[in-house]
Amino acid sequence: MKTKLLVALCGLSASVAFADSFNIGYVNVDRVMAEATPAKTITSAIKTKFAAQQDQLTQMNQKIMGEESSMIALQGKAPSFEKLSKADQKTYKSLADKYNKDKNTFVQQYGQYQQQVSATEQYALAAFLKQSYEVLKTVGTQKDLDLILTSNQLIYAKAKYDLTDQLLTQIDKIDVSAIVKQIQTGPQAQQPVPTAAK
Repeated sequence: MKTKLLVALCGLSASVAFADSFNIGYVNVDRVMAEATPAKTITSAIKTKFAAQQDQLTQMNQKIMGEESSMIALQGKAPSFEKLSKADQKTYKSLADKYNKDKNTFVQQYGQYQQQVSATEQYALAAFLKQSYEVLKTVGTQKDLDLILTSNQLIYAKAKYDLTDQLLTQIDKIDVSAIVKQIQTGPQAQQPVPTAAK
């Protein structure tokens, strides 16, 4: 019994000693993405790049909705299609053909738009995170940390371990002009991710 207690106490002592010499920190990634100036710059560049395309899709959608409303209005003129006047039947068929064609075009263009936005966001996020991780490594080295976690990996941690404010200060110095330029010119999938500024 005494031996087991001694072993347990030795193990506890070793754990306490390990904890005292083990330096950790964590970063709130959501805050970094929401508050960091370079992240805001990248988000703004993506919105600007796709603004015209988004406006065009909005106009196409409004046109399709207008065509649908006109078809519904025609349907309301009679209890069935067969009871519509010949002129209204012809107008309805013409509207239906146009509606189907415009809807198919919209679906195709919206799909392409989503793919382009997704590829651009993935490129920009990867490029920004690569630079951010380099900054985080520097902060970790300067503070002699053994481990850095993200806040989504934690259940609880004391505020003294939070590196987010320090990281934001350093990340705000990152030059993302190369990322913004690549966003503007595309295509992103074939481009290398830039390294962090020294």
